[in-house]
Amino acid sequence: MGADNGDFSEWRRLILHELESLDSSYKNLQKEMHEMNIRLVKTQTTLKIRSGMWGAIGAVIPVIGAVLFIVVKGI
Repeated sequence: MGADNGDFSEWRRLILHELESLDSSYKNLQKEMHEMNIRLVKTQTTLKIRSGMWGAIGAVIPVIGAVLFIVVKGI
């Protein structure tokens, strides 16, 4: 009976160690996911700003062409 108790203590120690290891890994994974989410939001914001700027540039080009046409034709 004493040997069984020793075996149980060893298994208990190993299981607790594994649970602590899994808990630590889970917390690290949560932290990494949070950091990735922050980077994703920053990247999305940057892309939205850039696309807005390119859209504005794309809209200005025909306007400049129309103004130049009117100015040249009016001369």
